[in-house]
Amino acid sequence: MKKNIFIITGLFLSLSSTIYAATIRLSPVTVEILSNQSASSISLYNQSNESTDLQVRVFEWSQNNGQDQLTPTDEIAVSPPFLKLQPNDSYNLRVVRVNPTPVSGEKTYRITLYTTKIDNSLK
Repeated sequence: MKKNIFIITGLFLSLSSTIYAATIRLSPVTVEILSNQSASSISLYNQSNESTDLQVRVFEWSQNNGQDQLTPTDEIAVSPPFLKLQPNDSYNLRVVRVNPTPVSGEKTYRITLYTTKIDNSLK
């Protein structure tokens, strides 16, 4: 029996500051969700002595004439989409396939992390 694999690949840090890029560690970098599964997780580790505010976004990934094409999607959800990672702390992101219908073939997505600046005076 052939198993259809649903793959989330290319987990990259698209951080606004290269200072922060070296302080966030991810595991695993590639996540596979089999057709009979609905979720997986990604561990984030803040290796710095400062807290980091992050936003998580998901895109469907394809290539057109050798160029990456990223299209916003609601087929995959990552929870939470915003988080504050405390110094030397870790957090597990939940990656969920929203539609429970089995996937035929393979689909590829890119999950990106962005640093955000939260205005604490608004709280």
